[in-house]
Amino acid sequence: MQINMGDRILRRRNQLNMTRAMLSEVLNTPEETVRAWETNETLPETEMLPKISIALNTSVSYLMGESAPREVRWKLKERLFSEDAMFTFIRNACTRLGMDQAVESLHFMQKSHSGQFRKGTQHVPYINHPLLMACQAFALHIATDNLISAILLHDVVEDCGITPEELPVNEETREVVELLTFKMIPGLSRKESKKVYFDRIAENRTATMVKVLDRCNNISGMATCFTDQRMAAYIDETEKYVMPLLDKLKYTYTEYNDVAFLLKYHMKSVLETIKFLLSEEK
Repeated sequence: MQINMGDRILRRRNQLNMTRAMLSEVLNTPEETVRAWETNETLPETEMLPKISIALNTSVSYLMGESAPREVRWKLKERLFSEDAMFTFIRNACTRLGMDQAVESLHFMQKSHSGQFRKGTQHVPYINHPLLMACQAFALHIATDNLISAILLHDVVEDCGITPEELPVNEETREVVELLTFKMIPGLSRKESKKVYFDRIAENRTATMVKVLDRCNNISGMATCFTDQRMAAYIDETEKYVMPLLDKLKYTYTEYNDVAFLLKYHMKSVLETIKFLLSEEK
C-alpha cells in the first residue's frame, strides 16, 4: 500500500510524541495547515520540506517516499544550557559580589516570565534568554549590578504587562529597561519607530550593551526556530541598526572595546553563514 506524504508526517509526529500544535509552532505554520497536510488534503510547499524534516528529525527523502524514516546525524538543540544551572550561577555570583539589586531582579524576572516560552520552541522557558545573556556578561567580565539587573529585566515591561514603576531597581536601571522596551510612536510607521528606538538606545551605554547582547543571543539560535523570511529580515535589521551599536561600544563607550570586537566577530560569522545558506537554497 502506498503511503502518502501526509501519512508520513502524521506517523513521524506520533513517533516523536509531538502534538499537532507543537509541530505548528516549530514550523511557524497554522495548525489547520498541518492538519491539511496530514489528511492529504494539500501538500506542503517545496521550500517547507527541509523545515518539516528538521522538525521531525528525519530526511526530506523519507517524506518524499523512502520506506523508513532515516534519523539525521545531529539532533538540533533548542537550548544550550540549563536554566536551573544558569539561575544558580547568577544568584551565587551576584550574592558573592554584593549585587543585591541583581539578586532581586533575578527573582522578579523569574516570576514575571513564568509560563512563557521562547518563540519557535516547544518547551524552552523564556527565562533561558535573559539568563544566558547574564552569563555572557559575567564571562566577558563586564558584570555590574545595574547591567545584570537590566539584562534580566529587559523584556519584562514589553512582554509581561509590568510597568516600569513596578521594577525593583534604581532610576538608572529603570531608564535602561524603558529604553529597551519597544513602543510604536504615534504618527510614525513601524520602520520610523524602530529607528527612533535604536537611536535612543545608542545614547545610553548600558542600554547599548544590553541590546547588543540581546541580538547576539537571538541570532545565535535563530536558525532553529525562524523561517527563512524572518531570518532574512532579522539579518537586515541587525546590519542596519545593531552593527552601528557595536561601533558605538568600540569608539564611544571605549571600556567595552574588547567586548565589542568579540561580539562583532561572533555575530558577523553567524550572519554570513546564514546568508550563504539562504543563498544556496535559492
